[in-house]
Amino acid sequence: MAEHARVIRLTRFIPAAGKRADLIETLEEIAERVRQVEGCYGVQVCDVSEDPAPLVVISRWDSAEALAKLPADQVRARVQGLIEGEPETEHYSPL
Repeated sequence: MAEHARVIRLTRFIPAAGKRADLIETLEEIAERVRQVEGCYGVQVCDVSEDPAPLVVISRWDSAEALAKLPADQVRARVQGLIEGEPETEHYSPL
């Protein structure tokens, strides 16, 4: 199967004061598990070059159905206390 993602998900997290390292560690642990989800082509935890505050998780998916397997509630529960506010998520579809 060709690895052409049909869905690209970007989620932006703002670390709570003093929690950046903990958030990175937690997001990397989550990313490792999500990489095993069928239909996931990859997950990366990234810094934003233009803005040092947020961390962004980028994941690529075969389909919206594959993305629906993502345990988003579990992710939210794991990052509580490590972030300010709510994560912001956007989905992209290649043209």
